[in-house]
Amino acid sequence: MDFLEAQNYLEKVRSQKGIVLGLDTMRHLMAKLNNPQDKVKFIQIAGTNGKGSTAAYLTSILSEAGIKVGRYTSPAVFSSTEQYFACGSCISESEYAKGMTAVAEAAASLDGETPTAFEQETALAFWYFAKKGCELAILEAGLGGDMDATNIVTTTVCSIITSISMDHCRILGNKISEIAAHKAGIIKPGAPVICIEQKEDAMEPIRAAAKAADTPLYEVHRDEVRQIFSDKRESIVFFREFENLHLKMLGSCQPENAALAVQAASVLSRSYPIEKKHIYDGIEKTRWGGRFELHSGSPDIILDGAHNPDGIRRLRESVNQMFGAVPICYVCGVLADKDYEKEIEILFGRASNVFTVTPPSPRAMKSTDLKAAIKKRFSQLKVISFDSEDGIEKAMEAAVSQNNPVVVCGTLTILARVKEWMNCNNRL
Repeated sequence: MDFLEAQNYLEKVRSQKGIVLGLDTMRHLMAKLNNPQDKVKFIQIAGTNGKGSTAAYLTSILSEAGIKVGRYTSPAVFSSTEQYFACGSCISESEYAKGMTAVAEAAASLDGETPTAFEQETALAFWYFAKKGCELAILEAGLGGDMDATNIVTTTVCSIITSISMDHCRILGNKISEIAAHKAGIIKPGAPVICIEQKEDAMEPIRAAAKAADTPLYEVHRDEVRQIFSDKRESIVFFREFENLHLKMLGSCQPENAALAVQAASVLSRSYPIEKKHIYDGIEKTRWGGRFELHSGSPDIILDGAHNPDGIRRLRESVNQMFGAVPICYVCGVLADKDYEKEIEILFGRASNVFTVTPPSPRAMKSTDLKAAIKKRFSQLKVISFDSEDGIEKAMEAAVSQNNPVVVCGTLTILARVKEWMNCNNRL
């Protein structure tokens, strides 16, 4: 397969088989590939929000320390290749095609089992990390933790749990304690756990899992993370003995994500050559697209992939912090299986205009249905829906013409199209 054929193959698999939690098929698939994951040591990350950003910070720190590090995140936002990072760069299209060909052949040879698209994407990550000779690789759980395809690894050296809130409730449960128990499933004996402060109902299963695994748990409390300065270019954060950490990634959630990475790096420094300078430089050099990503101009444009109530709440905090009382124009698309009613309630109280779009996803809510839901809650708000094939592009044209800051949000799946539009219109 070439790169396009590999992508088409995965999309076909995705259309035929949805989410299936469990590890047996994944273990069988990796056995067919000679278990490349056993050649690499892993840092596992689970949580509802902040996984990708925390992974990005830690990748940067480890790279500064000269460690051959890999990173696997999902879903892809701008390109399939961005999911796979190793030794300083993302996977090439030719490597992607070669690896996915091997994975597809292994999947086809299984007796009576069809791995999901996510399982095969994860298998590609393991294949790639082994091929590149990674010393450490960071794995972001796709859904939950305990039964996620990433959790077949047995060489974990550290587990990180980011902010946990209500999401994927039909699969993970309707209580925060149930969701947290799934996330805590990544905890392994002998692998220290780093966890951001959670609600007590979420902390209980995490503490219990760490105790059962007889492994230390390091809790990062939010009152230990102090943001002392913030503007449109950076924020300066104090965390314990780490003073004047310079964050180029914006948004109210980033200080705690950075603190998690700093704590993880501090723990790992007992076994790896990580120095304070590597931590400071790594944090400052971190970039991660689609997470309160600011493009300054006339007007400013923010790209943010927040897609659950907690993420939307943090987005609102970030918008208020940066723009104050300035009216905001939103371009928004959502997936129908998300808690969009609560997201509407949180976000649009101070909006000047909302332009709704239909995301390029089989799970998408139609722009007209989203408009109706917004008008039901905010009847006086000006809401315009764009439901044509080029609706996302038309919505952006309409939004920037208002000359107020534009915030693009609701789902990661619309950001690639928005970036393409921005590139074509010299706004990157």
